[in-house]
Amino acid sequence: MYGTVHNLWPTAAALSVAALFVLPSCTFIEFEPSPYQPRGVDIVYSQQEDITFFVWRVGDVVDFDRVDFELLVDGDYRPVDTEETIFPHAPYECDRNYYCLQFQLDGNRIPAGDAPVVRAHDDLHGTLESPEAREHQVETTFSIDPLATDNNRRATAQRTDWFDDEEIPLRRQWQWGLIESDGGECTIGSPDGWSTLRPRVELPQNWINSTPCFALRPHRSDGGGTVVVDRLIESPMLFGEDFDETIPSEKHPVHLAFLVNLEVTNEARCEQYIDSIRSEIFDSLDELEDHEDYPRTAGYEDLGIYRPVDNTGEEQSGCTQDTDHVYPVEDIITDADEATAGSTEISTLVVVYLNNLDLPPAQSNIERLAPLFEDRPEDADPHYYGWAIGSHTVLSIFPWNETTPWAPLEDENFLPAIETDVQRQFPLRSTDFDGDDTMTVHAPNASDDPQHVRLCTISPQPQRVALPPGEPGPYDTDTWAWPDDRSPKLFFDIPPQRFVRYPDFNEYRITGAYEVCDQYCDHPFIASDGQVHDSWVDAEGACRWD
Repeated sequence: MYGTVHNLWPTAAALSVAALFVLPSCTFIEFEPSPYQPRGVDIVYSQQEDITFFVWRVGDVVDFDRVDFELLVDGDYRPVDTEETIFPHAPYECDRNYYCLQFQLDGNRIPAGDAPVVRAHDDLHGTLESPEAREHQVETTFSIDPLATDNNRRATAQRTDWFDDEEIPLRRQWQWGLIESDGGECTIGSPDGWSTLRPRVELPQNWINSTPCFALRPHRSDGGGTVVVDRLIESPMLFGEDFDETIPSEKHPVHLAFLVNLEVTNEARCEQYIDSIRSEIFDSLDELEDHEDYPRTAGYEDLGIYRPVDNTGEEQSGCTQDTDHVYPVEDIITDADEATAGSTEISTLVVVYLNNLDLPPAQSNIERLAPLFEDRPEDADPHYYGWAIGSHTVLSIFPWNETTPWAPLEDENFLPAIETDVQRQFPLRSTDFDGDDTMTVHAPNASDDPQHVRLCTISPQPQRVALPPGEPGPYDTDTWAWPDDRSPKLFFDIPPQRFVRYPDFNEYRITGAYEVCDQYCDHPFIASDGQVHDSWVDAEGACRWD
């Protein structure tokens, strides 16, 4: 027997005392079983198979070339070779730090009495006997409930195994075959040939027409074995489809009108301001397609520069303030209407108002700007958008859509601020005015005759569903009968977005998966999570497809 020696001499301090005193020491020996000793013995008699199974364990350091095993059979010990038995198998790893061995004999061979069932012999350790064995008398050790899968191209035996359930590590292979029948009760028989059983087995074409029975047997070394049979059940013909639809949206072209009312007495300097601001805006719009964070195309048109007019209607430079000067707002509105007439896209009229004077404009001019801020129909073309580049006083007069504080051209932050404001605004986007928040559920191409449809996953959740020719109703189930010659339609409560700055626009997507059933919809099927359901049509929330 192997043993582990535990030294019980107390501590390092006690060792120093030993230099002065001679004290007796003591040891405690705790013996551990030899790895060669058989242990964990299970003896199982299967009434169904009329076989007695022996399974035992040894340590994982055993050299099997130098050890022999004996079993107690009919009162005598007899040598056994685990590769010369009904289900031969070499020693195999099992549990933790163990190898398992197995042997089988026909008939009920569970020994009587308490004698060790297994003995091991090797030259170094001699004879090592097993402790008491666990004995099992079992009526049925395996059964099947076969089911077709993968649209009836394959099948699974759905084998139950008593050894697996009891965690007894028995190793053996299985064979299967099909037996034609007249549709009546399945009877024990042999198929035309046996094949190795796998988790999914390929079925012959048109097997459904012969209403076959599925046969299964353990693969014995002598070619025999207990056979079980059961009707092979057709599975639902299911066809899946993924969807990922984006709610349509449109980008609104930009029409720019520059309304100038500055106080820069040097006219050349004033024009420099106007030209620099206009160029910065145009260049920034041109560069939007290459923007690092929000690449996009922004079509735009320059309506030109609009300057104040005097009381005779003559246009002024817009570089000096005068209380008699008025804004040509009507001209801007007229030009914008003409520019957008006949367009299929709703445009954005961006009035860029330049006023650097830190005093409020004349009351008459403020009133003249009011039409640009009046409420208009949501789908009016063009959509008015006010952008003030000016003093803090000007920025506070109206509810501008965008404001940029005024600064000298020499200020290194002034023009870059205008560039940044272009990037975070244009083009404005809206959910498509002609679109709606619906999705049609089309039959997958592989489906020939859809009978039912099921939503497997979907986000966001629909609010209503329409099954033509009926009217839309509440979405309260994920499975429906497929309407004749039409397709179901889903309705979503997705809030519309109108004239939203490009980076702030939320691009809504409808994503998920669904599957349709063409045949055998009330038959059992295996869902994507491996669970077996008795009926596809009744299994709410369960799909075969992921």
